[in-house]
Amino acid sequence: MDQVLSSASNSLILIAIARIFTPAEFGTFAVWFAVVVGLMSTLRGLLGTPLSLLQDPQQIRAEASYGVVVAFLAGSLLTAALVVTSLLTESRYLIILAVAVPIALMQDCLRFAAMSKMRASSALISDLLWFLFSAGALTATVIRSDVSIEGIILLWALGAICGLAYLLFVLGVRPRFIGLAGWISSGWRTRVSFAVDYGVAAVSSVVYISVISVIMGTVAAGALRGAGTIMGPLSIVFGSLPMVLVPILVRSGMTSRATVRRYSFLGLGLALVALSVGVLGYLLPGWVGTQILGETWVDTRMILILVGIEYMAQALSAVARALLRAQGAASELLKIRFVFTTAMLISGFTLAWTGDIRYVASGMAAVAWISAIYAIYLTWRVMHKNGSSQIAWARLRWPHTATADYGRRVLLAPLIWMLLGLLANIPNVVFYGSDTSQVLISAVGIAHCCYGFVQNGGNRISVPGVFLFGSGLFVFFPGVYMYYFDPFSHGPLAAISALNIAYLIQVILYHYVWNRGARTQSIVEKDPVRYTDLSWGAWVGVTLATVGVIGSLAGVSLAGFSNAAAFSGIILFCVSAYRTPRRSYSWILYVFVGILFLAYSSFVFTGFGRLQLGTLGIAIAMTVSHRWSRRGVKIGILLAAAPVLLYLAQSRVEFTARLNPNQSADADGFSSVVGPFARFAESLHIYSTGGLPELGGLPYFASLVALVPRSIWPEKPEGFGAMLAQFFRPELNGTGHSEAALHYGEWLFSFGLLSMMYLAVAVGFAVWALDRLMVKFTSASLWDRRGILTVSGIVILASGILDFVWGGSFTFVARIGPRLVVLLVLWLIFVSGPGRRSVPDIETGRRKDNGGRIEVHRPASGNQSDHCRAGHRLISNV
Repeated sequence: MDQVLSSASNSLILIAIARIFTPAEFGTFAVWFAVVVGLMSTLRGLLGTPLSLLQDPQQIRAEASYGVVVAFLAGSLLTAALVVTSLLTESRYLIILAVAVPIALMQDCLRFAAMSKMRASSALISDLLWFLFSAGALTATVIRSDVSIEGIILLWALGAICGLAYLLFVLGVRPRFIGLAGWISSGWRTRVSFAVDYGVAAVSSVVYISVISVIMGTVAAGALRGAGTIMGPLSIVFGSLPMVLVPILVRSGMTSRATVRRYSFLGLGLALVALSVGVLGYLLPGWVGTQILGETWVDTRMILILVGIEYMAQALSAVARALLRAQGAASELLKIRFVFTTAMLISGFTLAWTGDIRYVASGMAAVAWISAIYAIYLTWRVMHKNGSSQIAWARLRWPHTATADYGRRVLLAPLIWMLLGLLANIPNVVFYGSDTSQVLISAVGIAHCCYGFVQNGGNRISVPGVFLFGSGLFVFFPGVYMYYFDPFSHGPLAAISALNIAYLIQVILYHYVWNRGARTQSIVEKDPVRYTDLSWGAWVGVTLATVGVIGSLAGVSLAGFSNAAAFSGIILFCVSAYRTPRRSYSWILYVFVGILFLAYSSFVFTGFGRLQLGTLGIAIAMTVSHRWSRRGVKIGILLAAAPVLLYLAQSRVEFTARLNPNQSADADGFSSVVGPFARFAESLHIYSTGGLPELGGLPYFASLVALVPRSIWPEKPEGFGAMLAQFFRPELNGTGHSEAALHYGEWLFSFGLLSMMYLAVAVGFAVWALDRLMVKFTSASLWDRRGILTVSGIVILASGILDFVWGGSFTFVARIGPRLVVLLVLWLIFVSGPGRRSVPDIETGRRKDNGGRIEVHRPASGNQSDHCRAGHRLISNV
């Protein structure tokens, strides 16, 4: 994190300056800033690496005291050059940069001293101070358009000063001049050897940028530097690998073969990430890229994919060099550096005369791959001498350990899905705006949804699985449907952008948040239990369902609570009846539940809101899935999804035809399934043109008060569906018409596109927490009324995720709210209210009042079978 903040400070200042400067001016500044960063990298090898190898506090303090002096002297040389250039070119901002350079170099040296003294938090705080000033500079360019370049660099310099002052105070380091010559002469060979690799890399980069700037102009140099800024986080990772991996490799005690086998996948993973960043950067809308890099974006965008391919090779090479460094193969490291530097300079000088920056970027990518292949070969040769006989980079095989399983799940699987998503975008990249990418991304998204739905949770249907099922149905299926039957009116780009946003968020959340634990627990009957309360739950559930059906037939809606009573009653019955894995008389239960479902669909369901039937079906499946081995229920749901969807679509056409005899012959019943995605894509298109209204948090506030009757609060804000209708269909105002735009659209209208990552955090945490609750309560021995009602509420919440995906938070609250209120009333009556009862203790026979809660005690072994056989009575009574 410390290294991330340090490098991020430099990246933010570059982005801030790119927003103000013209491409030519930014190219000039980029060259000088590359010199500063190159000198900083060299000093990290000369001063920082020896510091990190020390352990004695006194030696660390002495080394740091001389190190800050050397950093100041080296920075002063560059300061003089900057001052002279400023006087010759009348560029006043170079004066401020000249003053900041020595300070920045001294702060960077003391970071290593802090880490050597096991005070990494001090280095983190120092870099955080610097980062905050850099972030403030970037924010200033976003808020105001009249910010001066001098003010931007001054904020960056002030951050360096604050960071340096903090480290000097905390570490107690004071610059020391006496004995400096002796300190330099002692161990200079070691220091220089550490600095060569860093220095050559930094100098070659500066020379390369300078050659491009002289031959092709500063605009081309600015484009290369802008691409490097976009790939900046990866550069941070590559630069940090030696600091992180080498100590681990040296202390691991693994054989060379096992080491290479394990860390080869790290190189492959980083390579895929590099390609992903390059392609996603290329796919950014022009207005987003201009916000990041200003006018430089136009030239930078042309080479981003090529730079991504270059960074793929650099990822492999970085891991190979780390392995060689751990083996002490200094000569091999110098060979790799020599090959890369020589080929890079020759390629840059030759291809720069073509005048096309794409040729230059292609040559750089080829050079990087040549160097990477050479590095892999040298790594193989060194490992072969130590007992390895194969090139482990080419073996897609992990050792069979828990760490390897974690690596497959956390590293390899998401990268494969990311790569599939990138490949699906290739037609859009090659043929800008190709709708082929729309159907390919949709197909990959559906495949990922099916994979996650079946995989997550084992034989039970998990909350992330419900989210993925809804995403496949309401996000990616519409992408395929619109490609074949109803092309998007604004062109495929908006639809492709909507699909990419949903796919990226889904893959990240599933693989890095939801699928981190193996939550595959089934409900296991661990203790002898009393089935009295299960019978209570079954009978109360049937009674509620009956009341709901009768209320609906009598036309007594009570703000939807007849529907809610029937829904909650069916779920309460299923939770009670299917509470254990016992399968005796199970076919009778399945038939009875089928009758309840048919009664709900025939007498309670009005024809509008077909998703309620799907939600009820998923909820029932969640209560019974644990009784089936493997993943039979999940696979059955996926196989039945297509025919059920076709049936519901046809029934929808027939229903609307009865209401409107003049219905169009083209109606197919899929409008409510496809419509939310189409509205979200259209909202993205309008947002890119600046025409989308800013609602703030009003849609979510409306969701919070959704259950408050309008008779009590007439001015209660409208739900998000009504807001959408007013915006897209104003001619239907006052008719009760509403729209949906997925939960992504709700966030887009509220907070904009750039804050979509916060939606991912909120949704990811909420789904994860609800799944944890489900695992906790369904895996415990909860045989009392309190437990039955709690599990029923969790099932209703989890199945309601379908409503959330389709229509956002307002639809979610409006539909599950009344159902939970019904369960709350039961809780107040039978758990906390007058319906609670005293129950006999299993062993003593004494009755005790515990609010309807049965404390389960394990009886003597002789009586255990009698209690277990009580389960058959529940089935027969129902």
